[in-house]
Amino acid sequence: MKVITFPGQGTPVALNVFRSYLAERSSAFRAVFWDRGRIDVARTIEQRPADPASIAACSFLLFDLYRRSPKGSAEEILFLGHSLGELGCLGAGNRLFGLPETMEIAHLRNELMVNAAGGRKFELWAISAPRSENLERELQPWLRVADASLANVNSRVQCVVTVPQDPTADRKTTPQWAADLALQVPRCRIQRLENPYNIPFHNREILQSIEEPLLDFMWQKLKSQGLHTSRELEHPIISNLNGKRITGVEEALESFAKSSCNIVNFVACCDTLKSLGVSKAVHIGPGGVIGKLMRRNCKLEKSQEWDAIEDVVKEIGELHASSPLE
Repeated sequence: MKVITFPGQGTPVALNVFRSYLAERSSAFRAVFWDRGRIDVARTIEQRPADPASIAACSFLLFDLYRRSPKGSAEEILFLGHSLGELGCLGAGNRLFGLPETMEIAHLRNELMVNAAGGRKFELWAISAPRSENLERELQPWLRVADASLANVNSRVQCVVTVPQDPTADRKTTPQWAADLALQVPRCRIQRLENPYNIPFHNREILQSIEEPLLDFMWQKLKSQGLHTSRELEHPIISNLNGKRITGVEEALESFAKSSCNIVNFVACCDTLKSLGVSKAVHIGPGGVIGKLMRRNCKLEKSQEWDAIEDVVKEIGELHASSPLE
């Protein structure tokens, strides 16, 4: 069994890599990136590579390219996205949303989160502790007293938190809360992550109001495509919310809406993959962050990045004569 992953909003499109896709003139690349209806999408990605709509669009296009290759066509597949990546599971993976709808949903989700913050700005920090057996548990006493919120449980030794931005602080110095935490958690490493929209990612206290409008918008998009009566997914999705394997359309939409304002439990997702006997993975770009997280959490027989032009061209060339994945 194979899992196909999609990255989240923290992985902007690398323009040098994206432009290498546009420069590739093989028939598969032309069909995906130079389709008449997609030229404006490529321009949008080049103009705003860190925008969530651009990230979701890049993933959509790369998976379209993967779908046109027959790699693993005989294998059972399922999908796992990280945060925004769950939208890739719904749209590109299960064909519930086309490319324009996927971009619109990504844009609305981002806009809803920015508005929910009410003008407040937040920073995103990764916390790693290589010797920890369960960092999430170790952080709980600190989280109860700190002005911080857990956003992602990426592995048993790495979590991501959001903290309010201090406008008077020097970005080059270590915040006091980080210095205090380093004393509590042995060999703790704390790193600031990019957060261009200053969003309090996955903070339920602030973001719970986005769930219903996001869910309503997705149902509207399904109806506009004539897909609102769909009941079963083409391929299961592993939910960020609780690691559960989902097969129904309604539950999958609710999972994405809920996980957008709740903690991403990536460890639970990987535990589910192990319990299902998943042995292979393909990590759709942009970037390779999810592949690294998967390697920390799962022992897979084979793991492939679908991002660098050299790797993609090689796979397309090897598999050009076979039938497409359906």
